[in-house]
Amino acid sequence: MTLDADRVAGLAKTKLEGLVRRAFPEIVGEAETFNAGVGLAHDDLAFVYLIDDAPSPLAAALAWGKRRRASQLHVIVDRPDPLLAAMAAGLHPSPLLWQAVGAELQAMDAPALAPRPTPSDAVLAQRGLLEAAGCDVVLEHGVMIGEILGLEVARVVVEPDGRTLVRVGVGLYDQEAHALMHADSSVDERLDHVIAEVRRHRRRGAGPHPLNRVARQRWLRSLAVAEPALVGVDVLELVEPLAPRGGIREDEPVAARGHIGDATVLAVFSTGIDLDIVPVAAGHVGVDTPDRVLLVLPERDHHDIVMKMAAHLRAPAAFAAMGDPWSS
Repeated sequence: MTLDADRVAGLAKTKLEGLVRRAFPEIVGEAETFNAGVGLAHDDLAFVYLIDDAPSPLAAALAWGKRRRASQLHVIVDRPDPLLAAMAAGLHPSPLLWQAVGAELQAMDAPALAPRPTPSDAVLAQRGLLEAAGCDVVLEHGVMIGEILGLEVARVVVEPDGRTLVRVGVGLYDQEAHALMHADSSVDERLDHVIAEVRRHRRRGAGPHPLNRVARQRWLRSLAVAEPALVGVDVLELVEPLAPRGGIREDEPVAARGHIGDATVLAVFSTGIDLDIVPVAAGHVGVDTPDRVLLVLPERDHHDIVMKMAAHLRAPAAFAAMGDPWSS
């Protein structure tokens, strides 16, 4: 830990201790740092103060509280956070959310998540082009994306002058390069070339390659949506993320909605030791209220801490295993 990091952590510990003891004079104990902030445990209560821009903040807070066998988690932030509120609503018991206002704690009053925008008619008109090329069409926060096995190969954009264009390439940077280097070829030609390259590397036995190392959680989802029986569901359709995606290298878990008989099922896909899968599932539970939750990962990624955290989802949760299609 650097000197600056030590100083920030020390200030955060002092702040948490002051806030908690002012609001709850009976609480004793010393705060300690963890990877998303600082925490203070007392009997079966856990108080955590989340530092801005910390990675996986709610996941880390839940794991920290779980290790201290806390039955009630208090989460303190500096500003209202609608996404955090949605995630907390999908957990049982729900963490109590507080906002630090000066030296006082106030119950966090976060606005509801903004409705996810829908694409314009001009954007939607490009759907046929993507489908004709063999893309899965993904709509996220007003953006239309063409994916092959979960990897973005095209995006429909509206230029400042109002023109609607299909940008071809694996992610935004590649799309910008394609627009400059292949301006003389047609969109169909560029799309066919990129798709062929993606399919060549995004298959079992292809060997390690940048094209099969990214967006693996979306790869699993694309296979399950095409063949829902892989995860024991009757039918699956894509669910938009609760927040806009940062880019193709973002490893945020992704969701789909389906049915098992008359029950609605939320399937959430991820890979690796991903503590975020539970808060992401909780956010969708809080917003979409499914009857059941299915957490889908390769079998080797069914880690004990994730399975224990999943017990706190408000909807009954189970795990499903999928074989990973990127193995050699």
